[in-house]
Amino acid sequence: MNQTNNEFMDVYTVVEGETRSEDYWLRIGRCFPHKNGDGGFNLLLNALPLNGKLVVKSRTKREKTELGAHDRTREETVEM
Repeated sequence: MNQTNNEFMDVYTVVEGETRSEDYWLRIGRCFPHKNGDGGFNLLLNALPLNGKLVVKSRTKREKTELGAHDRTREETVEM
């Protein structure tokens, strides 16, 4: 079973600034449901968080619009 970009969630780490208002979320990978449908997920990471914390979240409608154009440049499917 192929997983398409529509089923992906983004994986972030929160990079702490000197103040809380300077913190920012850095997207470091993707997450998608495992192909066997048992409720598990696969994580594809481009980096490891220095603080050991990962945040996995679905994109908002705005994020899908803003980031979607970039992602569509590599219309890819992942089979695992």
